[in-house]
Amino acid sequence: MADTLILASGLKKRFSRDLKRSLRYAVTDCINDLLLRRPEAALRPSEFWALDDVSFAVARGDTLGVIGPNGAGKSTLLKLLTGIIRPDAGMAQIRGRVGALIELGAGFNPLLTGRENILANAALLGISRAKLRRDFDSIVAFSGLEQFIDSPVRSYSSGMKVRLGFAIAIHTDPDVLIIDEVLAVGDAGFRAKCYNAIFEISKRAAVLFVSHSLQHVARICSSVLVLKAGKVEYLGTEVDRGLAKYLSFFETQDAQDICLDSSRITAFCLAGFENEPHPELPFGSPIEIVLKAAVERRHKQLECNVSFLNKGVELLAQCSSRNHAFHISNDSDELRLRIALPNLHLSPGYYTLSATIRDAQSGTIICWRQAGVSFYVTGRIVGDAPVQLQGEWSIL
Repeated sequence: MADTLILASGLKKRFSRDLKRSLRYAVTDCINDLLLRRPEAALRPSEFWALDDVSFAVARGDTLGVIGPNGAGKSTLLKLLTGIIRPDAGMAQIRGRVGALIELGAGFNPLLTGRENILANAALLGISRAKLRRDFDSIVAFSGLEQFIDSPVRSYSSGMKVRLGFAIAIHTDPDVLIIDEVLAVGDAGFRAKCYNAIFEISKRAAVLFVSHSLQHVARICSSVLVLKAGKVEYLGTEVDRGLAKYLSFFETQDAQDICLDSSRITAFCLAGFENEPHPELPFGSPIEIVLKAAVERRHKQLECNVSFLNKGVELLAQCSSRNHAFHISNDSDELRLRIALPNLHLSPGYYTLSATIRDAQSGTIICWRQAGVSFYVTGRIVGDAPVQLQGEWSIL
């Protein structure tokens, strides 16, 4: 425990859903604090636990990813750790210098320029003038705001504020770096620069990283904490298991069918997982897709297309019989197809499959099933893209 920089033990925090009652409870709690009385252990009317008995530790050189659905308690946890609010029970402790970016524009005076805000933040963080003189140009260069550094921060966009805040945070040489989902507002190039900086800082600091990007969590985190409704659902170093636990919170969409005449898809599944609604598949594993359909005989030549979509129903990849020069003739009462993929190179995450069958001559869709199959990809990879291509590497 000597090298543990972030420690949370039995953290609890409650809030009230009713404004009037919350104000009354706040006055009662202040009086109890002054009288050194123990706070009430049970929930009062209209209250709920935003965090309920959360414990973990992060040592120097480790990066803990904190994930969970909206309302899980992630922001409350960060505010407790950074001292913005106090816990109702338990203890939160951070050792060493802290660099935190947990709220967009936090700590900035909108009337001051970017240059003046850097000076003010440096003073608040205890950075010496000598160090600031050495690092000032590097801070501005990292933020990419050279042309706007003497403009008032109130004229900055949300992305520009994040750039400036992150640049200041990483140049404090922190022992502890706490990063919230605010990085999501930055552009792709700046996000890539931020993640590279986080990776370098994590070698000498303890990093707490809150994000909804499972690819980034899988890429940079050595352990993961999964929260749901304020409770710990998973805590451990098997990051892929934590991601799978998080993804299990989201039910697959109901399958939707569109049919022309009496043609219809009768079966659509992953071979070997017919009775599992959300199978877990390791990254790079082979899969077989089975599709059966009843198609009217007047459609003599057919084409089939299988689409891979993420949880946002965004199209990521397709497998088409036409592109593989595979001709499908409609000469029986039921069409039976097997599509074998030797390597599933989708990044860890939740995916659904959709299937369409077309008339090869007219191009008309005969039948279509959306979100017919769902599955999770598990594993730990390096890379941000949803699809990871396999290549044969050699040194020239």
